[in-house]
Amino acid sequence: MGRKNFYIIDSCSLIDLNRHNPIDVFPSLWKKIGELINSDMMISHIQVFNEIIQQDDTLAEWLKKYRKMFRNVTLKQAEIVSEILKKYPSFVKIDKQYDADPWLIKKKSPSLKME
Repeated sequence: MGRKNFYIIDSCSLIDLNRHNPIDVFPSLWKKIGELINSDMMISHIQVFNEIIQQDDTLAEWLKKYRKMFRNVTLKQAEIVSEILKKYPSFVKIDKQYDADPWLIKKKSPSLKME
């Protein structure tokens, strides 16, 4: 059985996509993105949702309909993010209420082959 590919998307990617391809101008593109989300092929982290939802704009409203794509914090993630921030404390910008970046980093697994 083959592996199912999926995409993990961050705040900037969604914001830039909407800036250059607005939801109301390119509805077919956003419909395809919605299909990826509904089929669990596009996911993100709850911190991405929290970061984007601070804006009162079309993207924030659109994402509310696709809340299922945003995964909650797990205990293991919290441990890994804590390790990352201890090693790289300047990674998170202190002036930001939400910063999703550390939650989207994958810790390299010894069994993971990097190609």
